[in-house]
Amino acid sequence: TDTVGVRYKLWQAAWRMWLDHGLQGVGIGMYSRYLPQYALNLSPHYWSEPAHNTYLTALAETGVIGFILFSLTLVISLRNFLQAGKVENIKTLALRNAWLVVFLVVLFGEITANGLYDKLLWFLFGMSVYFRKQVVTKAQEEAIHNQLVQESLPAFGRN
Repeated sequence: TDTVGVRYKLWQAAWRMWLDHGLQGVGIGMYSRYLPQYALNLSPHYWSEPAHNTYLTALAETGVIGFILFSLTLVISLRNFLQAGKVENIKTLALRNAWLVVFLVVLFGEITANGLYDKLLWFLFGMSVYFRKQVVTKAQEEAIHNQLVQESLPAFGRN
């Protein structure tokens, strides 16, 4: 079977859905319902298939508004992982590096997968928040320490 050709037709159907429903999309989870209307020259056998592309699925189902929000979630999560590289704890840094690699592999794999409804992608968003929190907590601890040091120093020059 020509799975690559089928995949391209599924992608084209998602793109056409978005062109017809650009702002709001066809609705979350509605790709398969609309597929028969948009799947030109695609056998009915494949009408229940997902788009096999998370990004096109998000665009077709949620429109440009939802796609922007989804993209922002991806960007913020990536930023969270990258900023967590400032953590000095070697174990936390090694763990962050491992989850960052998983995140990047998943992002790349979403080109040919349908992970919008997969728990792993959403779990990785949460992991990015955890690692970002490690940086924020460390900064807060340092600020409290510096404040305590300042308050404990004698006030020179006061009468």
